[in-house]
Amino acid sequence: MIREFLFQRKIKTVFFWPAHNLVLNSDSYNNLDLSGINADGFAAKLGVGPGNIFRGCIAHNNADDGWDLFNKIEDGPNASVTIENSVAYENGLPYNKADILKGSIGNGFKLGGEGQPVNHKVINSIAINNNMDGFTDNFNTGSLIVRNNIAMNNARYNYILRTNPYKFPSSILFDNNYSIRDDWENKIKDFLGDTVNSVNYKLLVSHETGPVQKDLFFTRDDSGNIIYPDFFLNIINKFN
Repeated sequence: MIREFLFQRKIKTVFFWPAHNLVLNSDSYNNLDLSGINADGFAAKLGVGPGNIFRGCIAHNNADDGWDLFNKIEDGPNASVTIENSVAYENGLPYNKADILKGSIGNGFKLGGEGQPVNHKVINSIAINNNMDGFTDNFNTGSLIVRNNIAMNNARYNYILRTNPYKFPSSILFDNNYSIRDDWENKIKDFLGDTVNSVNYKLLVSHETGPVQKDLFFTRDDSGNIIYPDFFLNIINKFN
């Protein structure tokens, strides 16, 4: 797989881009590069073919993003990636790293880049306490599907999906998402950069109501499935 990846970047053809892979019930955490700002949890970027799916995965405490679907202009658009039933928390906040720049790196789910139109999907997923945004389009001009997700206490926006001058609003599906904060100071810093959709929900909860023990957020059962804390499970059950 590594040889194939290096080869496809050299000849710049989509024929060799990795395709039809399922990443299932996998954890990726505390990835830290020498610069301290570029290592992601899962990086499906810079040449991605069709049919790639992440399901039941957890990315946390990586130097940069939990999921990075960045797209370079010279590559042309990547193929759509699907992320389902996954969790990103405390990215941009790797273990044992000082001098963290609050709100400058570390998204939960970065869904594109460089204005390239790619129709990524992120469904039934959770972003908590990431050092920048929970869910961001990162200037993706495609028709994103962002549905049945939960974002809580991310440092900048919980969700930032910008109005797209190249698409009708109906072409971007953003519905049944929850944006939650338990701090009064950031209660306004919420939801979208410039649009609030009536089919989505905002909650302000107390510290006593919300989960506070980060080390106990998410575990797995013997089959590798994520075990959710009751606070999130109560919301997830509304999605079904």
